[in-house]
Amino acid sequence: MRTPNDEPRTTDPATAVRVRAARARGAYTIATVAALARVDPSVVVALENGEAIADAAACDRVLAVLGLRPEGPRHATPALDLTGRRDDGSV
Repeated sequence: MRTPNDEPRTTDPATAVRVRAARARGAYTIATVAALARVDPSVVVALENGEAIADAAACDRVLAVLGLRPEGPRHATPALDLTGRRDDGSV
């Protein structure tokens, strides 16, 4: 019996579009991106199809090879504190 949890999770569709566009801009083949990122070519294909990737590090390596930054809360950049204050409140 199948449950909703058995369904594959998909990543953000925008990521799939970004990956496809970056690969096309660089004129890279799937095999080339996979070799440079040290991943199986199926990881690149899955990213381009918007499928979930279990290995976050593999996903990050593919994005790095293509010159892309990961998106989402896991990769949020902390706000830059321009006040010069330390954690203890002193300057």
